[in-house]
Amino acid sequence: MQVLGLDEIECFLAGCSDPHTREALKALVFELKHRTWPDAEALMKDYPQAELCELPKARFRLANNTVLVEGMIHFESGVLLLKKCIEHRDRRPDSGDHTEWEAA
Repeated sequence: MQVLGLDEIECFLAGCSDPHTREALKALVFELKHRTWPDAEALMKDYPQAELCELPKARFRLANNTVLVEGMIHFESGVLLLKKCIEHRDRRPDSGDHTEWEAA
C-alpha cells in the first residue's frame, strides 16, 4: 500500500523510549508499505484486531494495546493515510494485546 502521513509515526517514535512499542510500530509500517489488501475482509485476516467497521476509517492497536494508530484507507487505490498515533491506555485482557507478528 502507499502509506501517507508517516510523520505521525515518526513524531510518536521521537518521544517513545519503549523498545517493544518502537518495534511494533516499525513492523506495522513495514507491513503496510509492503503489502496490498483488496478489501477489508482480507486485511482483517492478517490483522484481526484492526477496527474497520467505520470504513474508510481504520484503527490498529499495538504494543500490548498501549498504542493506537488511526487512518483512512482506500482499498481500491491502495492508499492508507495515517492520521493519528497516540498512547492508548486500554489494557483489557480481551483487547488484542499482541499483534500477529508477536503471536507467530
